[in-house]
Amino acid sequence: MGSKEIRIGVVGARRGLGFSAVVQHLQGVIMYALCDTDLATAKSVQEKAGARYVFDDFEQFIECGIDVAVIASPPEFHVQQAVDALRRDIHVLSEVPAAHTINECFELLQAVRSSKAQYMLAENYRYMTEVELVRRLVLDGRFGDLYYAEGAYIHDCRNIRRDASGRLTWRANYPSQIMYCTHSLAPINYWWDNCRITTAIGQDTGPNRFEKYRTNDCDVAFMRNEDLGLIIVRADGNSPRPHQMAKFALQGTLGAYESGRVHDEPAHVYFSPDGKPNPDARWELLTDYAQAYLPEEWLNPPPEARAGGHGTSEWFMIRDFINAVRENATPPIDIYAALNCTAPGLYALSSKLQGGIPVAVPDYRAVPTVQTLHVPGKAAREEAAAGGKPQAAQTSSSF
Repeated sequence: MGSKEIRIGVVGARRGLGFSAVVQHLQGVIMYALCDTDLATAKSVQEKAGARYVFDDFEQFIECGIDVAVIASPPEFHVQQAVDALRRDIHVLSEVPAAHTINECFELLQAVRSSKAQYMLAENYRYMTEVELVRRLVLDGRFGDLYYAEGAYIHDCRNIRRDASGRLTWRANYPSQIMYCTHSLAPINYWWDNCRITTAIGQDTGPNRFEKYRTNDCDVAFMRNEDLGLIIVRADGNSPRPHQMAKFALQGTLGAYESGRVHDEPAHVYFSPDGKPNPDARWELLTDYAQAYLPEEWLNPPPEARAGGHGTSEWFMIRDFINAVRENATPPIDIYAALNCTAPGLYALSSKLQGGIPVAVPDYRAVPTVQTLHVPGKAAREEAAAGGKPQAAQTSSSF
């Protein structure tokens, strides 16, 4: 897109505020439109979001002249809204997970391949400072060959399973928590150079022990990748315990990494350059390696880099995506990386429903391309005809 000002539209007024907060600090982008089924909510945060227009109708939103659609709606809407945008050659930054069903993985894949627009998964855990530091240590060979990893997303969400009116939210209606595995799996895949997950096995803790939501308390998946590495993922949104943003472990032939096991406990690493047993082996603080391995912008980010709400994750993530859009380059978390941290959770659910048998995860790069419907957007039609910006409606019917 060169130097053209990029118009951003965000779907989902609540989660979308984190994205809009970052967008307002970036050069050459406009927070153009905000869409939510609850128009009152959208209007109440319009000024804070910096949005010029608000909608409660997705069709009007997607036709209002945006260049980028940030999908921050509940997971069951991610693929359909992303596909609607991609068919109009509107770039997509989608919240996690990338898809809600196995079939949607294939639908999204074909839409991305058929579009001229870029697609990126907004997996902010992939952009955590600790994750980036471990990645750089892996690239430097400090861990040797990787062969084992753990990732856990443990977040007591019981107090946000209902909205202010008492209605159940998507978190309460989620079919299985392992479907929300990207926070745990995406960083591991990043360390492993996005090595493809080939097999998944799923298990859970049985019936819900708290309020009877549709989703169960805790899911665990055992996964294999093409390197024959073993990965264990835990997804738990019910268990009563303090929230821990990230819980990881990584093991290689020359070293190991353990994140803090409880909140505010520091992460540790151990390196064995020769890989031999060492009776005097001692853990070191991971942060002791930050100065030598992290670039200056990661060590001393600007104050506005924390606007997104999860440290500096959203800042670097959105900036990378906007740069990819400008340069027409493949985004860091492209469709294949997105599916490699989303689909294994869906196949782990399939395994669980079949008694925990191993289930193969497809190689999406090998899936034949089928061209999908292309829909010239209203914005493109109007700009081609008149060179002007379309007028966006202020209100509409609910989608």
